[in-house]
Amino acid sequence: MLKGLVEGLISADRPYRSKKQTEWEYRNLTNTPYLHGSEYLNELYEGAKKKEEYDCILQHLYNHQEVGVLEIESYAKLENKIIERYR
Repeated sequence: MLKGLVEGLISADRPYRSKKQTEWEYRNLTNTPYLHGSEYLNELYEGAKKKEEYDCILQHLYNHQEVGVLEIESYAKLENKIIERYR
């Protein structure tokens, strides 16, 4: 029962988060030492409106190259989507 309650609360937050991303979320990407999941980064990609926001996502990926993040298909696809957007 508790598991269902927690899942409900998390899923209820998703529509709000995907519609309105804050500047802080994008700026935090360039400063955090932790690699965010590709699902979260794709949500940020979908919510991005400015080139600077896309740049923050790319910078986050590039900050984690030493662990081979771009060798993982989901992260590589995200990088390609952003790069293609500005070609």
